[in-house]
Amino acid sequence: MIRKDITQSLDSLLRAWEELAPDAVFSEMTLEQFRTATAPAYETRQQIVWLDQQRRSLIAARRAADEKANELYLLVVNSIKGSPQHGENSPLYRALGYVTKDDRRSGLTRKLRVLPELDKAA
Repeated sequence: MIRKDITQSLDSLLRAWEELAPDAVFSEMTLEQFRTATAPAYETRQQIVWLDQQRRSLIAARRAADEKANELYLLVVNSIKGSPQHGENSPLYRALGYVTKDDRRSGLTRKLRVLPELDKAA
């Protein structure tokens, strides 16, 4: 019998043991001793669920913080561009990874077309 995880097997065993032989002792354990011994399997899974929820919450918080940081970053960059001491041609603007106004080209390129040679045998 293939189960998704051990807790399904444990749940089936606990139900059957509780309903059919609640006072029986197996492997030198009572039903309550078995529950106590297997509790860490459940508790660990509950901790994982809690940590997953915390992780999702932290990712959402990080996303919000990144958006705010990006807004502030763009405000500073735009301030540098508009600054009379620095502007779009400054080394500071270039150091931020931007192409300065003087380095920017129009983007228009005129590529040479190579015509195929005509067959000289004809």
